[in-house]
Amino acid sequence: MHIIQDSDDAQTLTIIPRELRDGAGFISFTDKTTKETFTYNGTWTIDRYYNQMSIAMPDLIEGHTYTISCGYDAVEIYRGFALCTNQTTYSLHDGEYTERTSTNDYIIL
Repeated sequence: MHIIQDSDDAQTLTIIPRELRDGAGFISFTDKTTKETFTYNGTWTIDRYYNQMSIAMPDLIEGHTYTISCGYDAVEIYRGFALCTNQTTYSLHDGEYTERTSTNDYIIL
């Protein structure tokens, strides 16, 4: 899960792609709520085993989650998720965890 801020400034997205790419490419964000897609074009750079692209993403809305599709031409090299937030501390599963108690009794046959 990538954390992206609601900002008009350029941000760097770092991915571990299926294949390393150096050159022109795209990142598409699809809002999980509205199903609206925003596509940004930029240049992929290689940093060891990672691809990076620095782009401004002014259309993303704080508090929304997005599916990410990254690639070049018609080739997809990465798919993932992103959360747009300006919070410094956050929990994606707040209140969803339930603790299960066990007596740790095992039956040996």
